Amino acid sequence: MQREKLTFIVPVNKDDVLARNVLASQVYRDGQHQFVLQRGYTNVAKAYNDAIPLAHTRILVFCHQDVYFPPGWEKDFFRALAEVEAVDPGWGVLGAAGVRLKRRFWGLSTGVEFVGNFSTNVAGGAHIIDHYWPRRYPQRVDTLDEFLLVVKRVNAGFDEAVPNNHFYGADLCLRCAQQGLKSYAISAYVHHDSASKWVKSDFYESAAHMYAKYRGQLPIATTCVIIHDKDGRPRYATDWLGLMTLTLRSLVHFPKRRGARP
Repeated sequence: MQREKLTFIVPVNKDDVLARNVLASQVYRDGQHQFVLQRGYTNVAKAYNDAIPLAHTRILVFCHQDVYFPPGWEKDFFRALAEVEAVDPGWGVLGAAGVRLKRRFWGLSTGVEFVGNFSTNVAGGAHIIDHYWPRRYPQRVDTLDEFLLVVKRVNAGFDEAVPNNHFYGADLCLRCAQQGLKSYAISAYVHHDSASKWVKSDFYESAAHMYAKYRGQLPIATTCVIIHDKDGRPRYATDWLGLMTLTLRSLVHFPKRRGARP
């Protein structure tokens, strides 16, 4: 039976990164799906929005140019999609990496739980891997990381006013949640070949925008920070305990990683 076709939408500003990741992936080389490569944009949300009318399929995959889809990803994805649609046919957003709020120390503090079946080069080459960690999928999450977002075309659309190309994925998840549409991390392993960068002032400008836009939904869990309210002003917290747990788990399973590069 022929599988459903997908449309992959990829903003591009470094062709060498694109070539060794998306274009090296079997799902691209097989030629069975539509790929829309968006060049010349400084606003990722606009690049995505401009590509939506070009899509020919029901489901759209928005991904970064530095995502590598290993052999077998297509099979894993459609299995994961069937698992989601069996429990929630009205799902909102799917992705490879997400977070949800978690209460710790008898409710005295708020942290996050990282969920996902992926590996990444973020944090100086440390790999974050859930592939060999027993967990049942799909997993409900509050928000998903932007490197891979899967959305039905009818729900696709990004807020171009979110500044500096940060949090547009979290924004999509939160807007879907306002409509009663849930976000899920799924088990379809990918590798995120990302260069590590320290966050700068533009990151916190974006976070302040999210704070103002979603005051009624605070605190907001994202894969980078938790956005809180503190005496009527935004406060940003990093869950170091959650990150340490994630790093230790990654180190234990580091020798088992697969598919980082062709």
